[in-house]
Amino acid sequence: MALRDPRVKEKIEGKEYEIKEHTRKAGGDKEIIVDVYICIREPEKTIIATVDVVKQEVIGINETASWIPIPER
Repeated sequence: MALRDPRVKEKIEGKEYEIKEHTRKAGGDKEIIVDVYICIREPEKTIIATVDVVKQEVIGINETASWIPIPER
């Protein structure tokens, strides 16, 4: 879902990356929030796309200047 968002596509187009995800908040049937960590190799940075799984949409995008550790599940 995150990789189909046009804002994310623009940031990762033509780059090598690795993807991990972390469920941040689960509120029963009404809300499931997942952070998708897209670690780009060159230039080294991480894009975090926050996805509302129930609504099936990206609700936020953050970017860091370097790789960051992904929280444990």
